Amino acid sequence: MGSICSTTDTNDPAVQEVLLALETLRTEVRTSSPAALPIKPHDLRLPSGDRGVSLAFLAAIGLFYERHGGVSLAMGDICKGEGEHVTVCALTLSTGLSLAESVAHVAERDGLLLARGAVSRARGFFSYSWTGTALVDMLAAIEDVVRPLEALSVGGGERHVWVDMFCASQNLLAGVYRSPSVTKESDPAGYLARKEDTDRIFDDALEAVSEVYFYCSPLVGEWDAPPHPFLSPQRDAKGAPAQPWVRRGAAAITRAWCLFELSVALGKKCKLHVALSRADCKAFGEMLSNEFDQIAGIVAAIDARDAQISKVEDRGYILGRIEALAPGAADAEAEGLSHVTARVSEALRGWLVASAREELGRLAPAERATSVLINSCGRLLYVQGDLPGAEALYLEAVGGRRDQLGDWHPDTLVSIHNLGRLLRAKGDLNGAEALLREAVLARRDVFGGRHPDTLASIEFLGTVLKAKGDLDGGEALLCEAVEGQREALGDRHPSTLHSINSLGHLLCDKGDIEGAEPLYREVLKGNRETLGDRHPDTLASIACLGMLLDDKGDLDGAEPLYREALDGTRETLGDRHMYTLGSIGNYADLLCRRDPVHPNRARTAMGDAPEVAREVLGADHPVSLLIEAQAARIGIALGVAGRTVLRQVVARMEAVLGPEHPQTRKYKLVCESAAGRFGGLLRM
Repeated sequence: MGSICSTTDTNDPAVQEVLLALETLRTEVRTSSPAALPIKPHDLRLPSGDRGVSLAFLAAIGLFYERHGGVSLAMGDICKGEGEHVTVCALTLSTGLSLAESVAHVAERDGLLLARGAVSRARGFFSYSWTGTALVDMLAAIEDVVRPLEALSVGGGERHVWVDMFCASQNLLAGVYRSPSVTKESDPAGYLARKEDTDRIFDDALEAVSEVYFYCSPLVGEWDAPPHPFLSPQRDAKGAPAQPWVRRGAAAITRAWCLFELSVALGKKCKLHVALSRADCKAFGEMLSNEFDQIAGIVAAIDARDAQISKVEDRGYILGRIEALAPGAADAEAEGLSHVTARVSEALRGWLVASAREELGRLAPAERATSVLINSCGRLLYVQGDLPGAEALYLEAVGGRRDQLGDWHPDTLVSIHNLGRLLRAKGDLNGAEALLREAVLARRDVFGGRHPDTLASIEFLGTVLKAKGDLDGGEALLCEAVEGQREALGDRHPSTLHSINSLGHLLCDKGDIEGAEPLYREVLKGNRETLGDRHPDTLASIACLGMLLDDKGDLDGAEPLYREALDGTRETLGDRHMYTLGSIGNYADLLCRRDPVHPNRARTAMGDAPEVAREVLGADHPVSLLIEAQAARIGIALGVAGRTVLRQVVARMEAVLGPEHPQTRKYKLVCESAAGRFGGLLRM
């Protein structure tokens, strides 16, 4: 059994006693009639939270299924597939209880004290997908995540794990004891005795635990989704999942129960531990370096609205809990699913960053500075809005690569370009310009003017000149970037679309809205088709088109775009990200202008965004200044602030951004306008 539980002594008396109990259950099933009802009523069964199983229990499971030829089966087959009295459903036919309870029952009856101790109060909850998960991989993943945690516990400390396959009665869940003559109406007590109490077993289990182990293998790769319905009846009503539907990454992030379990556990502050197959663990360091962007993209694409469910009868319970996350919302289901997406995405992004930092910590300083991983980790931090964290890594990479590789080495230029982008996002335009000019000069010389890397640096230098007010200089560079990328990469390449979007920004700043609109629409269409609706670039282009329509006075057209951008950034980037904060300000400001007589909705939408922006970005960041101006306008409508407050913000814009900056000029007009019609103005 070393291939499954390599650090568990399979000769351990506890393992052997559990194995004996399992064999006893198998014998009793073969030699006796199945129980007509579970041998214990619900009120005498072990509480769900007390059905956790130890590593010794799981090692015995592995030994048992190795002995009977089923260790490589998928979990659905382990539950109730074909087999000689060894599926979980078969093993528990004599008791009607869960496998954990059945082992405990045999142990108490036969005096197997160590086996009885293998079932106890759960400390961790293992969340995984039955689809595509083999028993051998699941057992190894649990051991690999739990064993080190037990070793770290002060004075030892055995952990018992709640695993639905072993801790819930699979026969009750499968309806084995149901009877057409016993209905909820005719015999409520008899009806409940014949089903597992799903309204309580998961609540009790999640209430017991302080850790959640989320199975995220396979980390990368594609697979065909099963033809199961969506969790959401609204989503399902639009049509069953298209077949074949190719999904990417871990199956657990596509399953309704798994997302629900993880969301609930995180909501009660359980510690997240990501569990991986041994194959993924072995290749993890290499995957972080070579496939980091792919893993990050899979995490970014998590969307609870696309969650599938195998048992439609479970919808009521799961959706009821999810809708409770958004009490009073007009569409509680949609808002609740949005909460689940945001909570799960944030947790897995945090795990990915922590894993990358840990891997970087294993590298020697010289190797670390020149590694692919340092730039990948910095880029993820940048996308997540952790600019200080990203800056520290980028500075380290630039310094190390200049020293070891030289100023104009291609890898050094990647780091210089990345640092220049980051300084631009921070608002340090002079620092950004110096670095990006160096990158453009060197890349033109090393690669030529039509190389994709050269064109990327040309684009970002153009955006810096635009932000500094040099619209003519910026336009020349952006036109060069767009023309070169269309030719070299094609119209639908993400870099091409990004440059087209930047050119649209500049045309808007020049007042050429008619010239910008077809560019924005081209970018949005291309991003939706190539990157998906929730990619950060897509969300940015949604917001940009909304701002353009806002500037045209088409508030009805702008509002759904603002709302989509806000929902998407909240779910994929979190509430404190720069793009989310900008989306909050734009949406709240539009609500105020659409209904200035009743501005409370706008105030609620704005929330504490101004304070958060000042804390996260600094008081003089362009996003912070914009949100303060928008909040001031809402304050004027509410009667809690005068135009003096807005004028003070505009004065700071003049000092920080310059008097000719589009944001400064437009909010000066707002100060002078009774209607104050200008909307979302910040185009990064």
